[in-house]
Amino acid sequence: MKRVFINLFKNAIEVMEQGGTITISARMPDGNGMVRVEVADDGPGISAEDVSRLFDPYFSRKKKGGGLGLAIVERIIAEHNGTIHAEQNQPNGARFILELPVNKA
Repeated sequence: MKRVFINLFKNAIEVMEQGGTITISARMPDGNGMVRVEVADDGPGISAEDVSRLFDPYFSRKKKGGGLGLAIVERIIAEHNGTIHAEQNQPNGARFILELPVNKA
């Protein structure tokens, strides 16, 4: 999970070239056994045509990098029986929503 958050934070930092804010929140919706974690930034956001390709291996709009960061994130989340999706953050930026099962000891 450490790699998930490093990749999400790194991507947010890289797109906010002039600075910005990254917000992280976590909550457990009523009784569904899942924790919902949101990582949001106030950068330029995600273009509509890119939303469906964000987690594809080798897809990137950045000048550097191999386009594997979000593909790795999605794979790790899936290995933990969770899901991830991205959406526009309002009024600007991107938001990544992770839902992961809670292990009860």
